[in-house]
Amino acid sequence: LAQRTYALPQSAIVRPLAEMLTQAAEKEEVSLRQLRDNWKPYDSSFYQTYEKEWVPIDRLRRQAAAGLTDLLQKYSITITETTP
Repeated sequence: LAQRTYALPQSAIVRPLAEMLTQAAEKEEVSLRQLRDNWKPYDSSFYQTYEKEWVPIDRLRRQAAAGLTDLLQKYSITITETTP
């Protein structure tokens, strides 16, 4: 997923949104890798740490989605017009 975010359009209008998605994907990748590498049976602390790391990741995703929605509304573009 992180690799796919690098391929997002880099025009000035969507660059901040693409950077937010890239940052969220990178953080998600790191947190999943840490969970995989540090997981131990019957120890829930690893899951608690993982869940805490998801809060800022979800916030970045929501901000990017809200920004995209705002841009679509501002320029009167429907979501179907953006899909190939």
